[in-house]
Amino acid sequence: AEKAGLKAGDIVLKFNGQPVEDMKTLPRLAAEADIGSQATVTLWRDKAEQKLTLTVGELEKAEKEGLIGDKNTAEDEKGLEIDSVGLVLKALDTDLRKKYNIPHDKEGVLITDIMNMSEAAQKDLSEGDLILEINQQPVKEPQEIVDVIKKAQENHRKSVLLLVDSGGDVRFVALKLGTPDEQ
Repeated sequence: AEKAGLKAGDIVLKFNGQPVEDMKTLPRLAAEADIGSQATVTLWRDKAEQKLTLTVGELEKAEKEGLIGDKNTAEDEKGLEIDSVGLVLKALDTDLRKKYNIPHDKEGVLITDIMNMSEAAQKDLSEGDLILEINQQPVKEPQEIVDVIKKAQENHRKSVLLLVDSGGDVRFVALKLGTPDEQ
């Protein structure tokens, strides 16, 4: 994927013409492709649809060469998923601050992934964005965001308001909510 030009934050829309509707679909489609074959990936980057061609590799070979971690490590490091709005979140630590160039005096919850075609994707939130507040409450832990969203849904609120820092550009983002049973 890296050799083909895929970047962190890209949203994969299709793999070989097949829609990627959730995070579980892409690994399945990639696994069904023949090793060494060419695959077309349609993605969303910089507010535009783009297509890339990549060569399908072998998972075991990539793991052996240290190009990717094993499955358990990837799942452990993924973060807390909030399906109702399409966010994957992690608490800030020294490594994440370094990776995303976040100053030590800034506090918040890091967005580590955006689910395809989600409310968060539609609002142009990106991996590496920092959620500073939700509904005017400062946050430091992903669970705090989950709790506010759940409470808002239980109170039949239609949205939550995030204060988000995107590389120094601070803005408010309203995320529409479904009902609690949609999570």
